[in-house]
Formats: sequence, structure tokens, C-alpha cells
Amino acid sequence: MKEFVAFLEETGDYSLDLKHQGSKYFTVTAVIVEKIKLRKLKEKLSTFSDSPNMETIIPEIIDSDFHIYSFVINKRLLRKHSGLAYKQSFIRHLNGKLYKELYRTYENLEIIADFTETKEFLEAFKVYIEKNHIPNLFNQSEFHFSNTKEPELLQLVNLISRMVFTRYEQPNKKQVAFSLLKSKLIRVTEWPENSVGNEITLSKEEAEAYEDIIMERAVHLARDFIANYEDEKDAVIKDQVNFTKYLLFHLSLHPESYIATDEIIENLRIFKGEKVSKHYLRSNVVAPLRAKGVLIASSEKGYKLPISQKDLIDFVHFSSLRILPMIHRLQKCRDQILVATDKELDIMDYPEYKELKQYLDRMSG
Repeated sequence: MKEFVAFLEETGDYSLDLKHQGSKYFTVTAVIVEKIKLRKLKEKLSTFSDSPNMETIIPEIIDSDFHIYSFVINKRLLRKHSGLAYKQSFIRHLNGKLYKELYRTYENLEIIADFTETKEFLEAFKVYIEKNHIPNLFNQSEFHFSNTKEPELLQLVNLISRMVFTRYEQPNKKQVAFSLLKSKLIRVTEWPENSVGNEITLSKEEAEAYEDIIMERAVHLARDFIANYEDEKDAVIKDQVNFTKYLLFHLSLHPESYIATDEIIENLRIFKGEKVSKHYLRSNVVAPLRAKGVLIASSEKGYKLPISQKDLIDFVHFSSLRILPMIHRLQKCRDQILVATDKELDIMDYPEYKELKQYLDRMSG
């Protein structure tokens, strides 16, 4: 089993009394590296340790083997939707949520954080893990904090944590380096969950009738699927859950754009540990999700959660380009056999093709 190291950092304050000055968000960010690849990343970072502007290192390390996992708390909605009003209850609930999210993905994880400054949440999270993650005969996984000092990586996670925080706290502030990090962000979990979609601003082109209904329904159905299936052990269902989470994450950052198929496959590989084919993605992930009612728009550009009529029409058009030619070819084949056998053999004359036969009969008039 692969072993990983997570470098953790928190950004923002804990106050839930937003009437006084304080941040609107609180974020916890992890830079996650497979242990066997840690040395190479450290060596690369060490060459930039004296850089006066740390953001300039992002383009230089973007091809390195690390990933980013962030937990974003919208404090403005937290009291409204969760009933949490006090710092200690907020920290306690977040401890459990973060542990569950990380442990579900990384059973063997060494966690490193910088405690040279007081960091109340991370200190509480360390205590939480020590109390709650106790290996036994049936669970030998290693999930623990380490006292190891890795200044280069801690400096990197501090930078990235501030960039993720700024993306939410000051959404209009331009961060050139942050756009480069998108390929490294494997997941951003937002809490409360129904904050996704609440603060998305669409362009004039997307601002059309029914947009709120379409986006709200798409987000609700995606969240509902995740809630019902995220604890399943089946590998295929895990892929479906991870795919749906990635759609939600992408929606929060780039609501109007599609996710390229290759990017989705790479994201699934990170969680699955092996690469899947495009056929697997279509047949084992997307198709079953749609069958369960999850709304997924698709086009030649990739996949996304629909936020507008245009997205839905894209899906209809994309599907019709494949479905209609197949139906016409099937009809021609059927007609040829009917003519050749003087209508004695109808390849649609089987119980399992009843609906298809009725459709083809209506097509032929």
C-alpha cells in the first residue's frame, strides 16, 4: 500500500461572530506527496528557498509530483445551516470532518505541520487523531502526526494555503500563480455543503431563464448522490463518488467551463491508484450516475454540472449526434432483413426490444 505525507496549514480566523472584523472563510490546506517522491520535490524546492517572492516558484514546480487537498469553511453560512455558533464546537466538528475526508482517501498518511506559531485548529486536530485513530488487529493503517521538520514543504503549503484562502476571501483579486495550481487541486471540500453554488456569478451569456433552478437542481442531485454512496467500498462506486466531487469542485471555481476528459481521468487515477480508460469513464462512471438521476452535461469539450439551458442543450446535441445515427443504422438493418425474408424475420421481435421496436415502428410511419 502506498504511503503519503501531508503538509497541513490553516488560514483565516476562528471567530463565527461576523459582526466584528474577521475573515469570512477559514481554510485548511494539505500538500500531499507520496513518500518515495518526497526527496525529489524537496531538492527542487531548496533551489528557490531564498526567493524574495515565493509565488514565482509555482511555475517551476508545477510538473512535480504533489497534490493539493483543501477544506473551505464558509463562516457566513455555517451558523445558518449547521447551528454552530461557538469556536470550540466549530473546531470540534471540523476535526471530525477533516479526519473522515483524509482517512477515506489516504489510509497510510504521515501529517506534518508547523507549530512554531499558535495554530489552535491544527493543534486540536493533532489531539483528535491521537485519541481517535488507534490501530488494531483489523486496522493496521498508519495515520498520525509527525515531529519531522520539512521547512521547504511547510513553506510551500503556507504559500498555497494563503492562495486558496484568498481565492475565496477575495474572489476578485487576480492570482496568476493560483490558476497554474488548478491541475494540482485534486479536491476542495466546502462546508457547509450547500454553500456550493450560492456565490457563483455567471457571465451575461449564461445569465438566462431557469439558470437558478437548473444549477440548484444539479448541485442538489450531485450532493445527494455523494451523501448516499460515499461510504461504499465498491471500487466503481468510489470512482463515481470521486468524479461527482470533482464536478462540484470545478463548479465552484469555473462554473461555465467543461472539464476535459483527460483531466478527469487523471483525477480519478490519483484516488484510484491506476488509470482508467475513456470507455470505462463513460460506461462505468458517467452512465450509471445519469441512470441514478445525477445531471451531467457533456460535449466534445468534456463534462460539467449544468448551470444553464445552454449546458443542457449541449448535452442533447452531443447525444443526438451519436444516438440518431445509430438508430437509423439499426432501422436500415431491420428493413433489409424484413425485405429479404418477406417479413418473416424481424430482428426486433423479442420481448427485451419491445420499446425499441415500438419506437422504430413509429419512425417508419
